[in-house]
Amino acid sequence: MKAKAYHGGIVIVNMDMLKDNERLVGATIFNRLFHLDYGSPWAPSKMEVDDDGHLTILLQYHISAREWFHFTNFVQLGFTEHYIVAYSPGLKESDAYKKLFLQSLDRFYFEGVPAKFGPIPALDEFYESIKKIEEEEKNIEEEKKNKVNQNPVTPEQDEGLLFNWDICQSHVVHFVRARNRNLNDEYKWNFVSQKNGLLYWRQKKKPAPVE
Repeated sequence: MKAKAYHGGIVIVNMDMLKDNERLVGATIFNRLFHLDYGSPWAPSKMEVDDDGHLTILLQYHISAREWFHFTNFVQLGFTEHYIVAYSPGLKESDAYKKLFLQSLDRFYFEGVPAKFGPIPALDEFYESIKKIEEEEKNIEEEKKNKVNQNPVTPEQDEGLLFNWDICQSHVVHFVRARNRNLNDEYKWNFVSQKNGLLYWRQKKKPAPVE
């Protein structure tokens, strides 16, 4: 069947695809409005059409052709627009696609078919699973950000301020070594890296005295 979409356009409503679809199980309101719940006394006897024989339900509920496409795409495939590229490992543009996917998903979920014909349990589960993935990834990134580098080789890497640093050229190394004469091994200066002709030395900081 064909339906008139909001903002213009004619879309296909594939009743055979919608009927008994596993992703519409429990979608009580949707199934009743689309005359798929034949056993319910609340199901309409027939769906309204215009003079051209086009279904008017999408027009009545302000469902655009794009929103209907998003919905039927999920019903057929189990995911929404941009999902595959957003979560494709190794794809350098995936972060940009993920942002686009999440924006599209939120707009679809809160403004499209799920908002107007929901609840649709399969879609609710999909949405919650994506939010859970994003929350877990966010927590992992926060943990990485908060994790102190225990073995920095430059002052820039010493975000935890665990060491004292000295940077010198090779011909003045003996001054650094002289500092170690009266120090315990734990607090001696140690060479850790070299960059652009400069030598990086570090010394473990002593704990602050307890007052």
